[in-house]
Amino acid sequence: MRVGRYMDISPERGSESGASHAHAPTDNVKAPEDLSTDEVRQGVTGHGVRYVLIISLATSLVALGIAWVLVV
Repeated sequence: MRVGRYMDISPERGSESGASHAHAPTDNVKAPEDLSTDEVRQGVTGHGVRYVLIISLATSLVALGIAWVLVV
């Protein structure tokens, strides 16, 4: 269950088993307008993803081309 500033996590809305959830502290929660791009993203970008996609696309096109030549 996500716990955030705008989520209603009252015990009345617990699961069907009747278990209640503990409330998380919200002292350091910022409004969405106050967050930087990196804080909103919550992760690291990069790691050569574009190169993996380009190499994968090129490899699949070559494989399909070879398959097409062998079938036709």
